[in-house]
Amino acid sequence: MRSEGRDGAVRMLEGLFAIERYFMQMTHSGVVSVHGDRATARFVIRERGRGDDSFYDNLAVYNDELVREPAGWRFKRRSYSYRFLDQQPFTGTAYPVPR
Repeated sequence: MRSEGRDGAVRMLEGLFAIERYFMQMTHSGVVSVHGDRATARFVIRERGRGDDSFYDNLAVYNDELVREPAGWRFKRRSYSYRFLDQQPFTGTAYPVPR
């Protein structure tokens, strides 16, 4: 999938979340290298999701290019690369977040 801009990213994520009854994304330790007004970043991501008849378990990596603007740091480019993907049924119980 591909999106551009804030509104595009929101629409893409809303579509992804709509198919899952349960979805969790865990961002693990990352590395950020700053070079003046530019930076690169790399973060490992683990995701699990479950819909009515779908299962999603993966490990992936975000590779980011960032630029510093007057209002702060902004993404110039972000890519997402799978390292592991399993869509076989899994067991367990997901607990809702208390409100």
